[in-house]
Amino acid sequence: MADSVTVDAAANATLNETFGNATARIPATIEGMSVAYLSLFVMAILPIFIGAFRSVKHHQEQKVQFEDSGEKPETMTTKDAAMFPIIASGTLLGIYIVFKLFSKEHINLLLAFYFFFLGVLALAHIAGPIFSKFIPASFPNMDYHLIFNQGKGENKEEILNYEFDRKDLLCLGVS
Repeated sequence: MADSVTVDAAANATLNETFGNATARIPATIEGMSVAYLSLFVMAILPIFIGAFRSVKHHQEQKVQFEDSGEKPETMTTKDAAMFPIIASGTLLGIYIVFKLFSKEHINLLLAFYFFFLGVLALAHIAGPIFSKFIPASFPNMDYHLIFNQGKGENKEEILNYEFDRKDLLCLGVS
């Protein structure tokens, strides 16, 4: 009986040491930290610079277009800028309420379906031109135009304007 107790104690000590080694943190080195912080800095700064230069180029193109056609470029008004914090606060409050009302499983399920749907649409959009090359010319193709408007008459605002054909629908089904 005494032998089994010492064997069990030795086995437990070995198991504890094994589990301890499996979950131990690898110590950080200066080189690793430098690479991590440098890459994080570059990933944060690079999109800002690229976006700034592209926005200046886009602004100059809009000026030229305005001079040529007289079409006024779209700009943000002071009212839009003043409404942004209010709308953002309302959005954050709504997200907070949703997280408090629904369980984690339901939110994860909703996000999984959402990203699945977006992934299928993105895959169909990217693979569409490649996929349509393999569809024979005898395929009965028909064009569709999906328009979604809000309001009537002068107040009509276009929400969605999408053109597609049967080849796109077939590619969406395959995706």
